[in-house]
Amino acid sequence: MNRVLFQLLDGRQLQVKALGGRLQCALDNAWQPAFLKMTFIEDGTVELPEIHQTVRLIDQEADRRRMELQELACFAGIAVKFQEVRSGAEIRVSIAAEGLQYTCNGKWRPQFKHLDFHADDVVVFPEIHHSAKLPETSAGDVRATLQALAAIAGYGADFPEARGKGCLRMTLAGLQRLQYTVDGQVRPPFSNMYFQEDFVHFPELGTTAKLPQKAFCARLAIQKLACMASLGLHFEEARGHGHICVTCADDRLLQYTVDGIPRPTFQQMVFLQDDMVDFPDIGTSIQLPHSCANELRAQLQDLACRVHLGVRFQTARGNRMIRFHLGHQNLQYTVDGLWRPTILQMTFHENGLLNIPELNKTVTMAGKEVEGLRILLQELAALAGLCVCFVEARCKDCIRISIAGDNLLQYTVNGSWRPCFTDLDIHEDGWVDFPDLGRKAQLPFDQVYTLRSQLRELQRRSREREEDTEASETSRPQPEANGGARWLVVDADSVQLTAEESDQFASAL
Repeated sequence: MNRVLFQLLDGRQLQVKALGGRLQCALDNAWQPAFLKMTFIEDGTVELPEIHQTVRLIDQEADRRRMELQELACFAGIAVKFQEVRSGAEIRVSIAAEGLQYTCNGKWRPQFKHLDFHADDVVVFPEIHHSAKLPETSAGDVRATLQALAAIAGYGADFPEARGKGCLRMTLAGLQRLQYTVDGQVRPPFSNMYFQEDFVHFPELGTTAKLPQKAFCARLAIQKLACMASLGLHFEEARGHGHICVTCADDRLLQYTVDGIPRPTFQQMVFLQDDMVDFPDIGTSIQLPHSCANELRAQLQDLACRVHLGVRFQTARGNRMIRFHLGHQNLQYTVDGLWRPTILQMTFHENGLLNIPELNKTVTMAGKEVEGLRILLQELAALAGLCVCFVEARCKDCIRISIAGDNLLQYTVNGSWRPCFTDLDIHEDGWVDFPDLGRKAQLPFDQVYTLRSQLRELQRRSREREEDTEASETSRPQPEANGGARWLVVDADSVQLTAEESDQFASAL
């Protein structure tokens, strides 16, 4: 069957015929341009977005007419049909305005973009909470066709593996998940990938594919998919240096390309006040577009969080988003993407306040998340050399010691708060004393030498800031004759003064 003819609800006559890779329709014998996409609406409406036409099927005939239209699409090579193994129902999948759409014996189903293939020949459609089991004898062919249709719709990528290992087709498999098949054979979903010369590596799967001759085209197509899955972002470099695409490369690794040409993987980002972004560990930099710099900073940090190079949380009142990421031997945070300088110090308070001493700023963490956030922030600080973590040899609790201020350190026990302290006595036998707190801890026996070195370096870095401060004291605002300079800088929703403190502060001003 390559042609259908039937009457619409409004009395007009619709004729549709199959062409090579397209459909074409006539309304009352007035032929329209060829098209690919049909969007079925639950009420029997059929939208043809490419030719700006909408028709309404007769209610009693809607299921049969949908099947006929999709049969035509199969004949034209832009749809696929199979019998669902568990129910015996006929499934037809065609291209819609926003992805793909299937019917079950002609019954309407919503549009979808994601295809999650399982090893048992089940395909899950996560957005619409449905699934179908493919026939065992044709499962590979059906998978390949579904992915080819997704690519035509703009939600997939495919290329021949350059070493002759088959046709690789990649599609969206869910939020922050991609999936590929090789000649229709399933591979597990993944989130991370990185490019190296003409190869793309999938570290979670332990597999590698060689890109075809025009590798940058394949890279761009794959990265476009990653961006759709919230695993990447792209923008034009503000100085005209090309199209930038940043993606998740591996655990604790990111990567970006410039016009499809890959740069080495990296961990560190430093945001500068002029919207520049430095990548110290690979010696490169880019400039964000000024009009959307805050949004892009936030998205870059979200990617860093995705690969465990960042931490994000809402303030206690829930109206500001705080994001931290790894800098160059330091940390940096933003408030809703707004720039802040790099930092070395974080002071945790028992009531959930997080103080940034170098910036005179304070943030309130939500009560139920406080212990978990302390752990995540200290783990991030450890990547910058600003924290030392170990499991106490006797009680097996996790101790994390971080820089809390000038000549101040602070530790937590499994995220539980402990006060700041100045003295840390590190003994050769693996014991560590905290004289200010009257406490001590025992280092793991097999890590004593390494941890002693790390703790001494941590002490040195906490004192380094104090020494720098003393050396530059003359450059700070000097006290005036009328009682000196006073200033207070806080983030919104971060500090509440008592009535007595408010009176004192008001009188000082």
